[in-house]
Amino acid sequence: MTTERETTHGASDSGDLTVLALNKRSWCHSKAGGSELNLEESLKRLAERGHDVHLLTGSDEGRNPVEEDDSVSIRRVGFDDRLPAPWDVVLSYLTVSLYFYVYSFRVSPDIVYTVNTPLPWLIVTRRPRVGIFHHIAIDSFFETHPFPQNLLGYVSQWVGVLRERGNPTVSVSPSTTRELVSRGHESQNVHEIRNGLDLGTYSPGETSPVPRVLYVGGLERYKGVDRIPEIHQSLTEIFDSTVHIDVAGRDGPVKEEIETYCAQVEFAHFHGFVSMEKKIDLLQSAWVFIAPSRVEGWGIAVLEANACGTPAVGSDVNGLRDSIRDGETGLLADGANSTKFAECVDELLSNEQKRESFEVEARSWAEQHSWEQTVDQLEELFESVSS
Repeated sequence: MTTERETTHGASDSGDLTVLALNKRSWCHSKAGGSELNLEESLKRLAERGHDVHLLTGSDEGRNPVEEDDSVSIRRVGFDDRLPAPWDVVLSYLTVSLYFYVYSFRVSPDIVYTVNTPLPWLIVTRRPRVGIFHHIAIDSFFETHPFPQNLLGYVSQWVGVLRERGNPTVSVSPSTTRELVSRGHESQNVHEIRNGLDLGTYSPGETSPVPRVLYVGGLERYKGVDRIPEIHQSLTEIFDSTVHIDVAGRDGPVKEEIETYCAQVEFAHFHGFVSMEKKIDLLQSAWVFIAPSRVEGWGIAVLEANACGTPAVGSDVNGLRDSIRDGETGLLADGANSTKFAECVDELLSNEQKRESFEVEARSWAEQHSWEQTVDQLEELFESVSS
């Protein structure tokens, strides 16, 4: 099967651009998440279209400092992978910011593209610059992170949001757009370019014969993963049959808590980090995907589940209000109330007709998103800013 990425484009009519992107980590990093997926899909497709694309990023233990991945030149600097949080991220931003001046002089970029999650980039440049915000977590840092990460995150994201005012900025959802505008960004400077999806990779498959609920994503408090045990227990009390719950994700602060719960509960299964093949199998098998997040920018995993024909139940928060079409492709619930959340999951598990209707709508909604559309808009913005 030909995947979406295999579709090639020629160079743009206005000529090739040299793009220099900055991020705290590359998509190869063990802690890579949705922002890195967006960056990978965007940069590789820009390179396919004939642009000269570079990524300057923090170090990654076991990876070469200089690497080329699908025509994207990657330069890793520093040694932040050896430090505990939050100092690994702080050092990554500092070393990348300092090395930027050397690397920028070397490649002479037409566009500097900064991924703002969550610390601000301490760079000054006359080069045209575009920043991207995946979500604004200012209001949730003190709930989702311990000290001093919460204070550092709160202050630094405020600085980042204020510092980017006046620059062309990309947001990935209507929620993020509203957050930026409410914090002083001019609406004409905020360009809403939503995340895409590889529909050649994610597609419907065989659903499990027994009820299965699935979470795939980061094992972080802001993702609401710590809420999953209570949601599962509430669901077990409500639903009139056994419900299996599957959790898959990379390392994170909540990993030990989830591992312990799954080891003690017969129908709870922790898979850890899984291969793409296993991930798709889990998405296809599940009856319902859950996203009990405290904050989101969009929710790529929700759309991946939808593409596999699996409806989602998510917290009624920014980002998920955009990726979940409430009452059509899934349901929005109070993520802080495990009983209310479980009742919404039960509504889909218990009602086969409604669930099947949601499955059709979920796939249809997913088909409206593609990485090619995302990169079309990003390329147009880069060309406009650089001209």
